[in-house]
Amino acid sequence: MKFSAFLNTRGRVPLLENALNSLYSTCSDTSQLECLIRYDDDDLETFEFLKNTTYPNLRYFGGGRPENLIKSYKNLVSKGTGDFFWSLNDDIQILSPDW
Repeated sequence: MKFSAFLNTRGRVPLLENALNSLYSTCSDTSQLECLIRYDDDDLETFEFLKNTTYPNLRYFGGGRPENLIKSYKNLVSKGTGDFFWSLNDDIQILSPDW
């Protein structure tokens, strides 16, 4: 089973970093996790963070400000390859290990 986690973010790098750490550190098999992140084109801080991160199976996409959050998630879902899709906020914290 492969999981696709989708996160939208803007200007909240510390929260995004915590969210990614939480996802990857609690996942029992990170080869079965892909994380797709959408950020706004003018959010250079987030772009620099994502460009320099080394999490496996992490893809990120810039774009103009979406008309609404649902359209943004739909765009990410169209790029996902998982069997299960998660739409998450960039401030998520996973507490249960070995999911």
